[in-house]
Order: sequence, then structure tokens, then C-alpha cells
Amino acid sequence: LAQDATTAKATPDASGLDLEAELLRLRSGIQSTVVDVRRIVEGLRPPAIDEDGLDGALHRLADDISARSGLVVHLDVDDPGPMPAAVEVAAYRVAQEALTNVIRHSGAVSASMRLAVDDDALTLQVSDDGSGPGAGRVGGLGLVHMRERAEEIGGTLTVHSEQDTGR
Repeated sequence: LAQDATTAKATPDASGLDLEAELLRLRSGIQSTVVDVRRIVEGLRPPAIDEDGLDGALHRLADDISARSGLVVHLDVDDPGPMPAAVEVAAYRVAQEALTNVIRHSGAVSASMRLAVDDDALTLQVSDDGSGPGAGRVGGLGLVHMRERAEEIGGTLTVHSEQDTGR
């Protein structure tokens, strides 16, 4: 991509080169690369899980989001005990995406997140005091990614929105 950009810039006579088409092709290539990098990063195990366990990593996530966004995140975590690494990563990434969605789409001031283990089932529940998704909003990539993460470990994702609330 960098070589293509250099070639387009260095071409003294642009008559033989459709610069607009070339720039669109470069933009598409860059966007594709960004998607690939995000996919790789999302697949990595968050270091916070290794350092603090899932419980500590979720607390750190809630604190970081509160500090960055001003969203007050209340967290209630039952100690899940040892669990497969894939389940820990999925729970963490779903929590991360859910809180990101709260910030981006709900207008909430506070959110609560609960992680519980009952009968060998892990449940992560996120709710907020925002206005909910906009009218007609069906869901975007965040919901798709959360659903895929849950399904990868044999779980499900359920989204419930009360009229004009983020619950």
C-alpha cells in the first residue's frame, strides 16, 4: 500500500493514472488492513486476565471505562473460580463491547454489570440508565461480535431493550 501511494504521488503526468480510482483502491486496502489487525488483536488474551484473573480484569475494565468516558460502572462479580481460557476471554470481550455500546449508543450516565456462575453456566448481564438504541436500530457489528463470541463457547447472547431505556 505504501508503495502504491508513493507511485501515485510521484507520477509526474497524472493523465495515464486515474488518481481518484487509485486513491479509492488504497483506501479500501487500508480499511481491509485495519479490519485484519482488529481481528488479530481481538483474538489475543487480554493481559489483565493473566495478571488479575477474570474478576480483577473486569474491575480494571470498569475503572478504565469510567475514567475515560465518565460512565459510572457498577460491577458485581461472583468469583467464577477456574474456567477455560476461551470462556474468560469471551466474557471479557463481551463485557468490553457491551460497555462500549452503552457509551456510544445509550446516552447513559451509569451502567451495571453482573457476572455470575450458576449450575455451571456463566451469565454476564449489562444494563444501563440510558435511552436505549435509537428508533429502528437493529444492531451493528458490536452485537454481531458479542453474539459470535458467545456462540464460540457454546453460549447465547440475548438483548433486551425496554422502550426508552437502556435495560
